[in-house]
Amino acid sequence: MHELVSRLGTGLRQTRARVSLLVLALVLGTFEARPENGPMSPTHLVSETTPMVDVVVQSTRDVGRGLAGRGGRVRTVIPTGLSRAGRHLSGTGFLATARVPQAVLPEIAAWPGVVAVVVGERLVPQLDQSVSAAHVGATDVWAVATDHIGRSVTGKGVLVGIADTGVDWSHGDFRLNGGATRIAALWDQSAGAGALPSGLPSVAYGRAFSSAHIDVWNASATVPGTPCGSAACVASGAAGVNTPDDRSAGGSSSSDAPAGHGTHVLGAAVSGGRALSCETVGCSPVPYRGVAPDADIVVVRTDLQTTHVIDAWTWMRDLARMRGQPLVILNALSVARAGAHDGTHPLEVAIDAISGPGTIIVTASGNNGALDAHASGIASTGTLSNAKFAVYSGDSPTVDANIDLWTRAADLLEFRLDDPYGQQVFPFTATGAGAMVATTSDGTSVSFNPSAEAPATTNGAHATISLHRSRGLQGAWTLSVHALSVGENDGKATPGRWDAWIDPDTKGTVRWLDTASSGTTNGIDLTGTLSEPGTARQAIVVGSYVSRGSWVDVTGTSRQPAPTPVMGAVSTFSGRGPARDGLARPDIAAPGEVIVAARSQTATIADSNLVGSAARHRAASGTSVAAAHAAGVVALLMQVKSDLTP
Repeated sequence: MHELVSRLGTGLRQTRARVSLLVLALVLGTFEARPENGPMSPTHLVSETTPMVDVVVQSTRDVGRGLAGRGGRVRTVIPTGLSRAGRHLSGTGFLATARVPQAVLPEIAAWPGVVAVVVGERLVPQLDQSVSAAHVGATDVWAVATDHIGRSVTGKGVLVGIADTGVDWSHGDFRLNGGATRIAALWDQSAGAGALPSGLPSVAYGRAFSSAHIDVWNASATVPGTPCGSAACVASGAAGVNTPDDRSAGGSSSSDAPAGHGTHVLGAAVSGGRALSCETVGCSPVPYRGVAPDADIVVVRTDLQTTHVIDAWTWMRDLARMRGQPLVILNALSVARAGAHDGTHPLEVAIDAISGPGTIIVTASGNNGALDAHASGIASTGTLSNAKFAVYSGDSPTVDANIDLWTRAADLLEFRLDDPYGQQVFPFTATGAGAMVATTSDGTSVSFNPSAEAPATTNGAHATISLHRSRGLQGAWTLSVHALSVGENDGKATPGRWDAWIDPDTKGTVRWLDTASSGTTNGIDLTGTLSEPGTARQAIVVGSYVSRGSWVDVTGTSRQPAPTPVMGAVSTFSGRGPARDGLARPDIAAPGEVIVAARSQTATIADSNLVGSAARHRAASGTSVAAAHAAGVVALLMQVKSDLTP
């Protein structure tokens, strides 16, 4: 997984995605605040060469007009329960997504009522028999349960939505018996603009396609990702453009955005099981049905940026309202390890604002459970709390190790860093006045950046440590923590508590060491490994457990993961709670290992992971697919009671 970073234009260093006024000042220089709704000056005229950036703005009042007045393109404005302190307390707040000129970021951050300005961050996907009575129990529900008008409970009348890498809309598992698509709408956020089909909410960018478009593509045997040139496509107005495929809208098919992720996850939730697993004479085809095989579907193909994902969720909610359907949103994306882990990330604020009667968001807990990336400790005024992290540069000529530190706002903790040779690097506090940089005897550059990150009064103090060496970095570093003062017990985190996460953009291997091997008082903490938005207050957060330990691939070879998973055990990779403020998460665990579900035809998958001679299905694991099972269960429940809340 890669760190939440944002690029504020060519030539500027990678910057923490959660942008505080202090950091903006450091990066962009000093500035003079202007009234938010003042007249636009010539510096705010936007040209094709104006550097633009996607942002999420959290505020105690609607700043949409002000953003537009500064050359911004406002996309989404939703009310939240955000107080001036930035948490879900009393009062009304707003969350807006927009694309704004980079140069006006400091000005926006200084507006009255603005709590946080967060630059768009790239999210990461979190990647049969699991629906049976032995696990989810969906087959029993299909067989015996009925809704208020006597229909079997299979998700009928419920809309299940996903914003992800896309979907193989041609796959048989997403079609009805007659071949018509079950996908009610598909918004491709990277497509060129086109006519908006009737019955769909408007989109601020990209292009929305209706079920009629998809039926024409299927009837024309169009391959996803290629143009449809048939007469029917010409008549539909969608000829000459590439149809959406299942690769993230940014065009990436790398490990952080694997092609086919959306198809597989969606299949586990809602597959109708109509794609044959084999077609040879005498074979016995296996239907791989999802938990809610008759649910309607809405898909947004996104570039995985947080701002665009929030736009997608809002659009799906608007579509469900237009159609008069309850909505389950399946979120199988996360922002990796950095962040407050306390429900204040913009994605989490958006989830809490969008969720409500008839709209439920189910999210993965993340796959960071076994990465040794989290450490914690309790500092006191009398003794040091020590932890060590080891850096293994391997063959990398350049190593950047980044540590994300969080403490309680009521505590004042002093940190000290010692290099592998015992040399002490400067002491610092998370509420220090500014950035500090030092160079060790072996040429390693060490920097410390405090962040007066809104909402600091409730989030706690935050700082980052970065280590850089062009010739590689090796050895064990010691982090020592001493309490200068400890505040009152707030009933959440223990007084003196500190947490530290290794950021995922680190080059080289960096891991916290356990106390037994390093001789320290603190070290690896296997709890607190949730990925945001897995600490949202109003989401159903899902971890993974082992429901299957092997599969037979397309060549007939029996396969199993290494090491062999323990049936019924929580998956080692599954993110664990609690949240940093003590909230218990995840809410539930669902099948998430060796799950066989739909395979996108545009995804290149190794034979060892393909299942069935027709190669239309694949085996994969992750909390993404665990969340898919839970989303399917929620769809079954909402068929019976459409106004359910999280």
